[in-house]
Amino acid sequence: MNLEVTSHTSDSLHVDWQPPTHSNGVVELYLLRYRLTALGDCRRLLDPAASHWSRLLDIDSDQTQAVVTDLHPYSQYQLKIFPRTAAGRGQGAIAFATTAAAGRRYVTRHLFIMCTMADHKGLNLRHG
Repeated sequence: MNLEVTSHTSDSLHVDWQPPTHSNGVVELYLLRYRLTALGDCRRLLDPAASHWSRLLDIDSDQTQAVVTDLHPYSQYQLKIFPRTAAGRGQGAIAFATTAAAGRRYVTRHLFIMCTMADHKGLNLRHG
């Protein structure tokens, strides 16, 4: 079984997968989970222990694609897909993907910004 992110927007990821070649029975449905692993433009990494898995999405067994919505712009997510049979959850697949940047970007000449984890107080910019 494999999982692939085939397209993305600023708040969604479109995923496709192949059915398992070997399973522990007839696939009844697929279980799709996802979690945020890095947030926003600065790619602030999140503590895996604090980054809880999302709700579980149940997907019909005849489907091999889904769209995950209501995500944060320009953020990285980890996704997992598992087949479920009468015997339980089978071996799944994992993928990582990044949503697109949101909105309009403005380019300013000679302005360089570096994001670090050292200062969590914020950032003030002034352009004159």
